[in-house]
Amino acid sequence: MKHFTFLLSVTLLFLHTVVAQSYYSDKVQKIWETQPVFKVPESATYDIPNDIIYVSNINGDPTEKNSEGFISKLAIDGKVVELRWITGLNAPKGMGLLADTLYVADVTQVVKIDTRLGEILSRTDMPEAEFLNDIIIDDQGKVYISDTGNGAVYFLENGKADFLLPKGTFERPNGLNWMEGLLYVGTKTFIKSVEPESLRIKVEINTPGGVDGLEIYKKKYFIFSDWLGKVQMADFAGDAVILFNTTAESINAADIKLMGKSSLLLVPTFFDNKVMAYQILE
Repeated sequence: MKHFTFLLSVTLLFLHTVVAQSYYSDKVQKIWETQPVFKVPESATYDIPNDIIYVSNINGDPTEKNSEGFISKLAIDGKVVELRWITGLNAPKGMGLLADTLYVADVTQVVKIDTRLGEILSRTDMPEAEFLNDIIIDDQGKVYISDTGNGAVYFLENGKADFLLPKGTFERPNGLNWMEGLLYVGTKTFIKSVEPESLRIKVEINTPGGVDGLEIYKKKYFIFSDWLGKVQMADFAGDAVILFNTTAESINAADIKLMGKSSLLLVPTFFDNKVMAYQILE
């Protein structure tokens, strides 16, 4: 009995050690990671013409309007260019870039920033907003914003802010993307597509664990994070593989973003206060 108990203990210890290790598949390779200098980084967006990365820093509670949030500028090799480039935000999260204008989801407002001047241009309240989270911009310059708190998706166009889909439409919508006339919405259990004119909603794939960041890779794969640290890639039929999982090390994977059309994936690590870059290998 003692011998059996000893073997069981050793086996459980071994299993615990295996489970506690982060997982990296052969489909990704880490290229760089920053020092832990950020303050709860939630999103990273690449500015192609200026060859710079913008990082949103919540810097406090994700729901708190404390004016302590800020945006950083990061070089493409992971070096910090300017930690507190834009200040005076609340809890900035998802970002979208249109030419020289950066749109930022900031609790209940969308903040518009001129990237050339490094100045805030405007702050627009979304009606009945609770927890604005991600932003995507379509081919015509229309801005879409998810609200994880109330289940709605908003739009912002020519200064007009309104619901695209009302409160309660989705269960905890977060990551957004756009491709070929369709808006893609990551929710608690699915990735869904929305046709903006008819408002037709279709389930694309099942995503147990939820979706934080949502990217579309080479027009044939979804790449999505679950915030805890797991990042997966799935084809449009829903067949998924885990690219990496750093949950065991408490390294989060928040609003992931591809660097333009490249295969370099930017991963803000939230409470770990870093940004990491992974090369996707095919």
